[in-house]
Parts: sequence; structure tokens; C-alpha cells
Amino acid sequence: MYNFPNRLKQLRTEKELSQKELGKMVSVDKSTICLYESGGRQPNFKVMEKLADYFDVSLDYLIGRTYGPDKTVAGKSTWDIEELFNTAKIMYQGKQIPAEIKQEILEYIEFLIHKRRTRE
Repeated sequence: MYNFPNRLKQLRTEKELSQKELGKMVSVDKSTICLYESGGRQPNFKVMEKLADYFDVSLDYLIGRTYGPDKTVAGKSTWDIEELFNTAKIMYQGKQIPAEIKQEILEYIEFLIHKRRTRE
């Protein structure tokens, strides 16, 4: 699943940057950042590298191949619970996830981890 537009917007807004500010940092216009975030245009590799370096995430994370931004685990899908909740917020269109749902998610993850360990 190609997730670059969502990831870019999420990273930019987390740092409280405007599209214009981010554009200056990676040497493109504000309108280009807008097109990236809407999915109307894809950056070239050089710009992708600049974005990954600026946000300190892997290229795999930027394009949606991994759930977590960790650059130290090459070739593996990594994530942390905060990234899971951030992704869920996008699915809920930015609405805060209630604490009881977060707790159920954590319990389900623990169940899945336990289930997998008992199989090994």
C-alpha cells in the first residue's frame, strides 16, 4: 500500500511545519509539497532522501513499507504502539481514540504476541 502522502503530511504536522517551510528545507516550492501530500505528484529520489534525513525516518517508512520510522532494522516491518495509534487516528480522521479502545488494542497485541510465541 502506497502511503507516502499520508506519512509526509503526518510528519510535517507533527513538527508543526507549514508546507512552505518544509519546501524550503528540501528545495521545492510549497505547491510541490501540497501535490506530494495530495498524491498528485511523487518526489524524485533526491527529495525523498532529503525528507527521510530531515524527519530522521527510513525511506521504507516514508513510502509505507514499514509501520515504524526506525531506521536501524533494515528490511523488517517495525512499529511501536504510538505509530499504531497515529495510524489509527488517520483512519478515524484525526479524532482522538478513546482510552478504552487503546487498552483493547494493547491487550489484543499482547494476545497475538503470546499466541505466536506458543507456536514457536
